[in-house]
Amino acid sequence: MASATFPLLPSAGRRAGLILARRTEPHACRLSPRFSTTPRPPSVPPDVAGRRAFDLRDERGEDNSRAQSMGTLLSHAGLMPHRDGNEPLSPPIELATTYERPPDGNYLLEDGRGGGRVYSRTNNNTREALERAVAEMEVWNPTRRRPKRRVGEDRLSDGSTTPPMADSDTALPPPPALPVCASFSSGMAATSAVLLSLNAPVRVVLPDDIYHGIPTALHSVFRRHGVKWTAVDMTDTDGVKEALSLSVAEVEGTDGDVVLWLETPSNPLCKVTDIRALCELADQVRCGGGSDVDGGGGGSCGVNITTVVDSTWAPPPITQPLLLGADAVLHSATKYLGGHSDVLMGMVSASSATSSGRRLGAALREVQSAAGAVPSPFDAWLVLRGLRTLDVRIRRQCSNASALAEFLSSHPGAGRVHYPGLRSHPGREIAEGQMSGGLYGGMLSFEV
Repeated sequence: MASATFPLLPSAGRRAGLILARRTEPHACRLSPRFSTTPRPPSVPPDVAGRRAFDLRDERGEDNSRAQSMGTLLSHAGLMPHRDGNEPLSPPIELATTYERPPDGNYLLEDGRGGGRVYSRTNNNTREALERAVAEMEVWNPTRRRPKRRVGEDRLSDGSTTPPMADSDTALPPPPALPVCASFSSGMAATSAVLLSLNAPVRVVLPDDIYHGIPTALHSVFRRHGVKWTAVDMTDTDGVKEALSLSVAEVEGTDGDVVLWLETPSNPLCKVTDIRALCELADQVRCGGGSDVDGGGGGSCGVNITTVVDSTWAPPPITQPLLLGADAVLHSATKYLGGHSDVLMGMVSASSATSSGRRLGAALREVQSAAGAVPSPFDAWLVLRGLRTLDVRIRRQCSNASALAEFLSSHPGAGRVHYPGLRSHPGREIAEGQMSGGLYGGMLSFEV
């Protein structure tokens, strides 16, 4: 029996290189398929390969227009759409405070429109990317299908173009107009901006269980400017109606505003407020039982009542107050949105679907620019980073909180446990209706 030995390829080749054969035939060794000498087809540029894959899925009848989930939307937070689809996956930070002035000195855009950048207190690309991302998730509806189309003509690497694809007949109507979103240097700065955006005299109806910083600011700062407030149990509809009616009576005949301030779940007792029901109640009080043309939250019937929801404990993957009729939603982005305990920020989004929301949105922009409590570009970049993992984080936090609440509720050393996800919670039915996906928040409290 004849044998032949051939030298092996170094390291990697030893694993899958030449096959050593011990056969009677003298030249029985052959190259493994991995090292086949068969010519490979020419490489395909990535954009062409991606387009071919898209077309292949289309030919197979696969749905290229499936609606994005909230998690998918957030995973792209901050991507810059003006870069024609070739944007960096981590958006750059724009640190500039001032901008080049055109030769004629008018700061107009090239087409003659206003809006050119002047000073970063008013405009900053990184901050605006954050505000756009938060505005989108406040009104995101995953049941809507994205149009099945390619925008314009896509130019491929070989210079050819593909024609636009027509919108799918099955696409639903476009989503609501984005709210006006304004970011501030802290959650309390955002709260102050809301109050500064209203007309004096201002009357505020607060929950009796609320983050302590808000009544503290009202008492120590805003009372010197004529702001008055009253606290009421927001689960008591009759009590809320009475407090609103008294507040409206106090400012009637003036240009003053009334604010119905909601916080759900509340801090620290996790009370659950029916956002939709109280927004409708505010509309009834203002309009004497009627409704304004926007379907809620307007100022056309009488004294302006603005409904503001502090949804810090229930970020958009859990609750979207603007879709429930609120005029504005506020977050301390220091908590869930930032998510890493390394940034201080507040966000306010004013609805474009209500007249009070539109009025508040315009005023917020003025306060943001003129009063100037804006976050730094780096802070905005940090919160954008946090948004990209928000959906994943919030689901795990809710799961952990639920497990801990169940454990504590049966522990002899714990008294009453406050968590909306418990079947024993008095607001559980309301929470099921406005807190999506079986998520009841990552915060709880208990008594000992």
